Amino acid sequence: MTQRARIAPLDAARGLAVAGMVWTHFVGTEGVGGFEGAASALTTLIYGREAALFFVLAGMSWAMQAARGDRVGRRALFLGLFGFVFGRTLWPTEVLVPLALCMPLVVALSRPQERAWPLALAVFGLVVAMPICDVLFGDYAWGDWNEDGTVHAAESTFGWVTLRYYLLTGNYPLVGWLVLPLLGALAVRGEWLAAARRSLWPAALALGAAALASAAPWLAELGIPVLDAHASWFELVWVPTTVPFVLREGGIALGVVFLCLRADFAPEVLARHGRASLTHYVAHIALVFTLLRVWWPDEDWPIPVGVAAFCGYWVFAHWFQARWFARHRRGPLEASWDAVADRDGGPNQPG
Repeated sequence: MTQRARIAPLDAARGLAVAGMVWTHFVGTEGVGGFEGAASALTTLIYGREAALFFVLAGMSWAMQAARGDRVGRRALFLGLFGFVFGRTLWPTEVLVPLALCMPLVVALSRPQERAWPLALAVFGLVVAMPICDVLFGDYAWGDWNEDGTVHAAESTFGWVTLRYYLLTGNYPLVGWLVLPLLGALAVRGEWLAAARRSLWPAALALGAAALASAAPWLAELGIPVLDAHASWFELVWVPTTVPFVLREGGIALGVVFLCLRADFAPEVLARHGRASLTHYVAHIALVFTLLRVWWPDEDWPIPVGVAAFCGYWVFAHWFQARWFARHRRGPLEASWDAVADRDGGPNQPG
């Protein structure tokens, strides 16, 4: 198979997302004061942002694949099937199926060479659609979830509720979260990655946009009747996903990527984690999280236990990767995914 050059700072940025993902899955937000309070504060700070960073980086990888003419249909299919099984067995809030649904859409919009307008138009359309969907289907936003907000009705029922889960009311609804990989693809198509290597202005622009989005809730406090009537549109809310939330998290994710490129930030320990992000996503759940559930079925283990689990997994992963990548280019599950999806001789993907 054809070997593709990797962009080390993008791998490192993905490694940061991996670290954030594992931390937030293991360490809760209930700690007060001292060590536990600091650990909880870190979880609150990065919660959700690691997922947004994954989505933005995924869009960048897919846009690069589209520019090369790589085929992604089979890759998306196998990722979706694996994610569905994984979600039904080990991790109900899994993100692989939403990513698999986003992949062909982003690639299709990235196909026109040197044209950024299809991606920009899609971003604009989704931003407009989000408040419209809130008006039409907002009543479902909380009704689809049980009282404590932990179980979605789509986990036990198939039908219209399933469509609502993936489009509007689930953990990663496409009407909202699809904006993030589109922004990543737009950054690649717009040559922002090259600009970020030379200057800080792309990072400053992305983080400035995130700051403006963070100020959106203040609009509902101005006393303007039309804004007051739709105050929910200006909230920074994940579920249901709002426009300010998506733009804030997308801006922060792009800012992190651009800063990594500008600083040529590529420590090997993080780059290796980034090159094996799918492996880590599955492994930390299957090897550690499921064991913690044996002793704490309600997932309410003490914060020191969660921190210890994070550190233990990180040490194990570092030891394993040092040996694995001495002989292989991609992580274990990534290599298996390539072998299945590209068995007809297609190129080895870098993302």
